[in-house]
Amino acid sequence: MPGQSEGQVAVDSPEPQVPSPQRPGTQSAGHERGVSFELQMPSPHRTVRQSLGQLVGVRPNGARGFILSEVRWLMSGIDGSMTIGASALPGLARGVAVRPASAPNNAPEPFMQAFLLPNSAAQPGSLVMPSGWYQSGRELEVRDEDETLRVKLAGLVQRGYDYDRANFSAVSSTPVA
Repeated sequence: MPGQSEGQVAVDSPEPQVPSPQRPGTQSAGHERGVSFELQMPSPHRTVRQSLGQLVGVRPNGARGFILSEVRWLMSGIDGSMTIGASALPGLARGVAVRPASAPNNAPEPFMQAFLLPNSAAQPGSLVMPSGWYQSGRELEVRDEDETLRVKLAGLVQRGYDYDRANFSAVSSTPVA
């Protein structure tokens, strides 16, 4: 997010929050499943609403980019602070745009923000979309840099508070004009 320095979590807040170091045993930088973060939110920032299963972006100290993560637990301190436990989604997410695939005679809907998680040894690539977007067999247009992919949603992998994560298969690919 613009204006953030290293070691911050991306949330809708006037001031970013600084995560504490990773828990022991989590040496990966978000590339594999099981990486967890503990984030501290001082009491002045408690106007931010956090929910279990909510999608957050975490940038550990020294990292170039954000790691897409899900809020797994919340703990409120006596001093009004909040500690958030977040678990990284597998792989380094890339921002993409998605919209429902349209028939040739229909006007296309506007694109919405989404994330593409790459293939890994443990599981196939997946799309992280706005909540409620997953429908089995639904076809979507995915714009990724200079290419538009037409994909078919194959299965729901995870449903969070504000997102759906689904596997997909490519139907076709066209360069962006």
